[in-house]
Amino acid sequence: HQCFSVLLQSSVDGSEFVDRFTMKGFQVTRQVCSPYIPLDFLEFNCGGRDNGCFQSVSLGTCPFAGQACRNNVCICEGRTTVEEARVAGLQCGEFDDGCGSPLSLGDCPVFGEICVEGNQCKGEALAAYHWRLVCQSGTIDRWWVYEAELFTDGMCEEMAPAGRPISLGSLSVQHTAGNAFDMNRDSRWISVCYQCQPNEA
Repeated sequence: HQCFSVLLQSSVDGSEFVDRFTMKGFQVTRQVCSPYIPLDFLEFNCGGRDNGCFQSVSLGTCPFAGQACRNNVCICEGRTTVEEARVAGLQCGEFDDGCGSPLSLGDCPVFGEICVEGNQCKGEALAAYHWRLVCQSGTIDRWWVYEAELFTDGMCEEMAPAGRPISLGSLSVQHTAGNAFDMNRDSRWISVCYQCQPNEA
């Protein structure tokens, strides 16, 4: 009454076991080489090691840009300082120092500004500074927009600062995106698409 397939497993703490090696076949005496796996090298975390069976086992690479693998251990050799981050253009919030530790640049120094993506300070109304109008339904002709006005307050009294209007296309140079923001209700932007598909214009 022998077992044809025997699975060798191991565990660090006795609660969770991982598969190591499978032996198959009926033999009275069996000698096999069970190679080391990354879990066997708790003191190492990168590079390669001898797996004990005439091959190598990979322990992976260092997870952070400022680290280097030295003798199978990730060593921080390129930690970014707060001063270097400011020179690179970062203004606020937290960022990774390149070795897995957070560094803080603090809050925005100007009242009313908030820290947005990319560690940049922006006026609160400009936290999102790219806006667009999309025709979700599609059109039966071309899409015309005579005037579009964006406001920064709920009472529609404070107009958003003027930016650079762009579009996916205009019918002609007389009907460009700027016409929708020129405060002139006699001009208009006209889409280049005719019978535009949903979200096309």
